[in-house]
Amino acid sequence: MDKDGWKAVKLFVEKTAMNHRVILGNDRVEKLFGGVDSLPTTFIVDRDGGIASQRDGLVSKSSSETGIARLLEAR
Repeated sequence: MDKDGWKAVKLFVEKTAMNHRVILGNDRVEKLFGGVDSLPTTFIVDRDGGIASQRDGLVSKSSSETGIARLLEAR
């Protein structure tokens, strides 16, 4: 959702050593994901492309890992 697009986001991704996909938002993406009320917003997407969870604000690594592990166990 950053107005400067990838140029602004890339530095943050590199600085924090993110090793997962990052989606740059726009109005279309916001609608597809059911709305984004705050930034950052973290989505965990299941293998079928559905939203398994959505968290507003910062999310800890352990919380994300727990959510992903639950999805993997459910299969």
